[in-house]
Amino acid sequence: MLRRHQASAPFSPIDIAGISLWLKADAGVTVSGGFVTAWSDQSGNGNNCSSPNNVEFSSSPYPNLYFGGIDTESEITLHPNIFNGYSALSLFAVWNIEQGDNNGIIGSNNYSNFEITVNVDGDTEQYSSFVRMRNNNYASSINIGGWWFFEEFSLSSLAIDAANENGTMRRNGSTSGVNFDAENAQALQLGQTYKIGRYAEDGGDFFAIFRLAELIVYSGKLNGSQIDQVEGYLNDKYAIY
Repeated sequence: MLRRHQASAPFSPIDIAGISLWLKADAGVTVSGGFVTAWSDQSGNGNNCSSPNNVEFSSSPYPNLYFGGIDTESEITLHPNIFNGYSALSLFAVWNIEQGDNNGIIGSNNYSNFEITVNVDGDTEQYSSFVRMRNNNYASSINIGGWWFFEEFSLSSLAIDAANENGTMRRNGSTSGVNFDAENAQALQLGQTYKIGRYAEDGGDFFAIFRLAELIVYSGKLNGSQIDQVEGYLNDKYAIY
């Protein structure tokens, strides 16, 4: 009697324990009047976003949310479960950074927490990144400069454990050209309000312009094999590299 081979199910980010947020522009997005009114978490945890403000939906070159903060605030508030109190985290993003100088992509309501900002290199006029995971310490940068993202859709990944001072940071599946210093990472405070499209709230900067197709966050540091799996899923889907 012949036995049929049963194909294994394709990998999904929820197959890895510790996923806390999975946002993708091809699912869970509600649009009304030309603007996004809701973006639902696909991780199964119910960590839905709230209070979308001047965020647009685009279908080109694939579904993405457009944060066009050049003239006004353009942001979405993350669920309070995301980033608050994390001592380790892993983050994966497919995005296109179009414009910004010392302006926010992800940030909290003050300068002393996790944040991702975009900056312009004065010599090359290319965009570089600042990524910080800190606790009341302004100097705690994980990434200073370096080309962590491009001016076209690219895949950025970060996995870090502040307690053990180790981790990895990749751009399009490679660490080449990406500056990383795990010794500067610190466990994050509780009780902060994080937003996509925000620098630090008391700084009043809303001017990064970018498109976000997918964002995945884990409340712990993934190992190398797990990072490869998530990056592979995203690259298979978007053909980034």
